[in-house]
Amino acid sequence: MRTKALWVSVLAMTLVHCDDHVLGDNTQAEVQCDHEPPLTYENFGDGFLRQHCNGCHSSYREYEWQRSGAPGGIDFDTWDTLLEWSDRVQIRTEQGTMPPSGGPTAEERALFLEWMACEVLPEARRVQ
Repeated sequence: MRTKALWVSVLAMTLVHCDDHVLGDNTQAEVQCDHEPPLTYENFGDGFLRQHCNGCHSSYREYEWQRSGAPGGIDFDTWDTLLEWSDRVQIRTEQGTMPPSGGPTAEERALFLEWMACEVLPEARRVQ
């Protein structure tokens, strides 16, 4: 059963990207941004980030020993700071290197990548 869940996770992570997002190997991938209701910061992202990211990546973690190795200043506790680091967040999540202790289920990770591809990355590119 774990093997099946792993393959579902790998497949989901492979498929979840924006039309204009280029993967590391320069291949285009597509995502269906038709989640109903649409995934937003308010109904998905904020909670996901609080649960899986802000334990290390938060401006409230002032000291290095509080951040479990996360570099200072790379924080995701606001919409604006997430936009600033969105490309790197996307890459590290796709690679499976974040969060380093595992954290989200395969389904949560797939939803996060969908949210990144459909809401966060387009907005980050718009404001740059």
